[in-house]
Amino acid sequence: MPTVAKACSHIASSPGVRMDCSSQGQCPLACHLCHMSPGPPRPAEPVLLQVTKATPIYELINNNETYQALQEALMGLLWCSGKGDVIDDWCRCDSSAFGADGLPTCAPLPRPTLRLSHSYEPSSSLVIVEWNHTEPPIGVRIVDYLISQEKVTERTDHTKVEAGESCLRHRNSFVLRFFLNQPCLEGSQPAKNPSAVSLKRR
Repeated sequence: MPTVAKACSHIASSPGVRMDCSSQGQCPLACHLCHMSPGPPRPAEPVLLQVTKATPIYELINNNETYQALQEALMGLLWCSGKGDVIDDWCRCDSSAFGADGLPTCAPLPRPTLRLSHSYEPSSSLVIVEWNHTEPPIGVRIVDYLISQEKVTERTDHTKVEAGESCLRHRNSFVLRFFLNQPCLEGSQPAKNPSAVSLKRR
């Protein structure tokens, strides 16, 4: 198949990628999908291209505009679920990528997994819960979590409830540590203590 040989020699000249053409034999006679003309058996022809070095496909494009468009499309597919564009280290969701609650769905915030703290021993009235969060890095980004908490002021009257919010902010693209911050305002600095949520038992 001369077309395979041509493709092989053409792609092999691309920088950073080496392609190998190898003979994989012929189509078996029992295959009903093959149309083989009768006659003496022909020598095996290369039928498979094998990539010997993993390289993003957009690096094989020589045209700058096509390169940029393909790179943006692949990044949006990888990090934004194919419903937005990667801008620096965050996702800009498409207008159709919003749920009924008005929140974006192209890059949903991961839910942290809670566990008992190993640094603090629980007592009869105090339990310390903490967590770490990991995710594939786009870059360093900041994500705020709002933790709602309710406090009953009187045991006999459960209608008096005080509600409050705390802001959990993490920085770091590999192991993201959470911090308690009050109030949750843009530009506010996270607390120095690592994240720990205190749950008091009554």
